[in-house]
Amino acid sequence: MKKIGLIGGITPESTILYYRILNELNARNLGKPHSAKVIINSLDFGQISKLQKEGRWDLLDQLMADAGKSLEKSGATCILICVNTMHLCIDAVKKAVNIPRSSYCRSNIEKYY
Repeated sequence: MKKIGLIGGITPESTILYYRILNELNARNLGKPHSAKVIINSLDFGQISKLQKEGRWDLLDQLMADAGKSLEKSGATCILICVNTMHLCIDAVKKAVNIPRSSYCRSNIEKYY
């Protein structure tokens, strides 16, 4: 089973949604009571929101790249970004890690299972 890294917390609600979908897909594919192997790097939405309002996408790129590197170092075999707005930083994450990464949910999650 692959270990999926989530860059989350950018809102907690979306992180919960991704986590739930991953576990539902895993249970569907492997049968209950299986659950997904997930590592969550939960960022502070307050910090993200402030940097977005200030237009500091350079700092947001660095924050997201660091989150991706942390997940890769923790053993994640792929990375998903748990919110649409921050997909704008996907290029920074791609440059920072050597594992598959995506910013969109269901279609990409399904290809990892």
